[in-house]
Amino acid sequence: MIVPVHVEGPRAGADVSMIFDTGATLTTLDPATLAAIGVQVPPDAPEVTVRTAAGERQARLVVIDRLWLAGVEIEGVTVSVCEACADGETVGLLGLNVSGHFRTTVDHAREELVLEPRPLPWDRALDVGPWLMLEATATRWEDGRVEVEVRGRNRSLRAVERATVAVRCAESWAAELEGVAPGEQGTRTIALPVGARCEDYVIALERAAW
Repeated sequence: MIVPVHVEGPRAGADVSMIFDTGATLTTLDPATLAAIGVQVPPDAPEVTVRTAAGERQARLVVIDRLWLAGVEIEGVTVSVCEACADGETVGLLGLNVSGHFRTTVDHAREELVLEPRPLPWDRALDVGPWLMLEATATRWEDGRVEVEVRGRNRSLRAVERATVAVRCAESWAAELEGVAPGEQGTRTIALPVGARCEDYVIALERAAW
């Protein structure tokens, strides 16, 4: 289904039509629309694989200032730059990082898409995740204590207000990063229970917000 959307960048805003795509994780926009609203694509921008009618291809990511859908403002939306996702009528796809802010009902009889905004606060992990580079180091001390230092470097032009990073091994613990400015690194060290076995662990972004 095609829906009207307003997108804004640092230079201008634009009223556009987009496809409401329940199978897309990230929203996409074509290069012409991004250029019109003043969004530049840096050469070192993160890349993702997008699936189009012509097959899979790599697409760079950018963040637009805001997007309006059904009267709701969503700031800091990560979009993939995809020429093949647009056609003569639409400029891209609305993915889960936007549609997830709504309860969606499709009225087939009336050919309507009903969007009901979900209550705040919204989890913005889909938008923040591609820009927050996570690392962790675990240290076991002689007295049996285990500490895990979690680091997150923000590669976006927006500050990350907060991010919850899960440390998962035999059990799961959480490290909270707060106020990570653009280009800066946030660090948080968490102490695991004495005797915790965490030689092999993985880290993952659970929740985040700009």
